[in-house]
Amino acid sequence: MIPHIYNGNGTISMMLDGVMKPVDTAHRFYAEIKQALKDKNWSVIPGLVNIKEQVQAAINASTVQGVVTIKDGQVFYNNTAVHNTLTDRIVSMAKDGFDIAHMVKFLENLMTNPSYRAVNELYDFLEAGQIPITENGTFLTYKKIRSDWKDIHSGTFDNSVGTKVSMPRNMVDENSARTCSSGLHVCSYNYLPHFGASSGERVVVCEVNPTDVVSIPTDYNNTKMRVCAYTVIGEVKDYTEKDILANQQVVRTKDVRFGNLNGTVQSDSSKRIGKTISEALDGGFISNTDLYDICEAAGLDELENSELLDIADDADTKRVGKKIKAYIDRDQMSGVILLDELQSLLESGKIQ
Repeated sequence: MIPHIYNGNGTISMMLDGVMKPVDTAHRFYAEIKQALKDKNWSVIPGLVNIKEQVQAAINASTVQGVVTIKDGQVFYNNTAVHNTLTDRIVSMAKDGFDIAHMVKFLENLMTNPSYRAVNELYDFLEAGQIPITENGTFLTYKKIRSDWKDIHSGTFDNSVGTKVSMPRNMVDENSARTCSSGLHVCSYNYLPHFGASSGERVVVCEVNPTDVVSIPTDYNNTKMRVCAYTVIGEVKDYTEKDILANQQVVRTKDVRFGNLNGTVQSDSSKRIGKTISEALDGGFISNTDLYDICEAAGLDELENSELLDIADDADTKRVGKKIKAYIDRDQMSGVILLDELQSLLESGKIQ
């Protein structure tokens, strides 16, 4: 028997290992503890009461001794408290009885990353993109590449299965406000339709160590990132753009110039994209020549683009927007690339 007493406010006080343990109605396992006392199931009660000890035991079993610890519900790395989504999740998973060894290893790898923002924002990226963590404390992402296994942007990095791709960390842009910049890029599965446009492109799976993450650009709501190294571990052979676009939703941040870029970019957003172009023309943020160039980059053929330019020359900007919507709906051009081209013009300073 475990010595115990019920108090008038519902609290149960019991003696466990020579220490008085009060259990109030807010305790996570209050109902289970109360039932165990009624059933005289004494052996299960200490495990239900001592949640903190269970969490500490789970962490101790998973970490290099002393590196990761828990005290008063807080996770510490080398005796320094770490407060972020990851540490909250480690504690909650341990309380729920999950194996947290891979999570603790992930934290150990992450804490060797020199970037404050990467340490505090990376796990949010993983949850937003439903990115799995491996038993080694690394994580798996995706990357779209050319049919010859080279990267799409430069065509110089080999992404064959088994290859480790890397570049000097100080050559990777750490500014997350710069959405398209230097570095090695990987992404979540749902971001894939928003990069690349040629037939025959491949999609590969990349393993990334948290210590190699440099920045998470702010424009696509935690779905892509820049890193300084990754290893290609496989190819997604059944990937089809049509299937993922059917349910795709990627949220952009609000741009100071093109206010209505704030919203969803998805397969049914052609009206929004057309309106964005109309407003950019109305505000003088892009010229008619800019319009021709970005539509060409988005895949619109020369004849259709010339006709669109004639409409723009007549200052009929609303009709320009409607035509662009129709081109996107008929798959004659990519709305996503169109918006990316606008963003690039803004960031390059070509739009004043």
